[in-house]
Amino acid sequence: MAISPWLIAGPGAVGRLYALALREAGEDVKLLYRKNSSKKPPSAFEFFETSKKQKKTLSSLEWTNKIPENARAVLLCVRTDNLEDFLAERRDEILANPKVPIVFFQPGFHDREKIEKALKGISLAQGNPGLLAYFEGEVLRYWIPTGVATVVSPVSGETAALLQELTQKLTRGGVRAKVVRDVAGAFQAPFALGMPLIAAWQEKDFDEKRLAKDGELLRLAAAAGKEGLAVGRAISNPPAWTAALSLVPSFVLARGVGFLLSITGKNEMISMWKTHASKIREQTREMIGDLIRDGRAKGLPVGSLEKLQMRVWG
Repeated sequence: MAISPWLIAGPGAVGRLYALALREAGEDVKLLYRKNSSKKPPSAFEFFETSKKQKKTLSSLEWTNKIPENARAVLLCVRTDNLEDFLAERRDEILANPKVPIVFFQPGFHDREKIEKALKGISLAQGNPGLLAYFEGEVLRYWIPTGVATVVSPVSGETAALLQELTQKLTRGGVRAKVVRDVAGAFQAPFALGMPLIAAWQEKDFDEKRLAKDGELLRLAAAAGKEGLAVGRAISNPPAWTAALSLVPSFVLARGVGFLLSITGKNEMISMWKTHASKIREQTREMIGDLIRDGRAKGLPVGSLEKLQMRVWG
């Protein structure tokens, strides 16, 4: 019997790291490239693990433009702003292979809803990457902070055993991972708080020193973050600590963020966040728009979110 491969759809930073970890755990891995793509896929990926100063190469890559019928699972790692295109391109093919589960890693507030609607009858699980990574040329530099892990949780169908296997394999391959009860509940509210701060950083072309000096923008971002947090708590099952955070006045949050930015020097974490955030400008815009629409639907204040949206994107 042929070995069942793990299929990586969207081999960007996250997808490449999962491919590396699964391969180092002894697993068979295939990478999915877009239909009708004229670009020749690479034969190898280069990595640099920053905390250990260690170079790695993932070679002999096996690419496919079809979802194998015997795939163990599809790890869906495309960006939020590319999700709808992927679903339009691959929906019929996925539905024709109902035994192949999908584990998706998109952080958008409505991505799960879109996936569940498009892929009815497919076993689904949701994940959130626990890593920082950015490209330096063709080399992917990455860092997995101590105590941080990729987390996954079941959404529909029989995925419990699959997720236990996946997290064990990822951990064995060097990417810590674990199964949790509800990924969306754990992360939507914190994401909703953080997105306005990323948007404000984007407005300053990801220059943290310029942002630290712009008190007006920081106060607006903090107020928008508080509104976002309230929306995130309303549309998810948030962790208890977010209730305490919602009580922090926005001016205190703004001063705290400004102080941290003012004393932050050039380091690997800032470089990773800056590069990552600069690659997801459209994703950030979409998520701010979602927060405004969800807030209006829930009858919550979104005035600061709207002002921030206008200042950053016009």
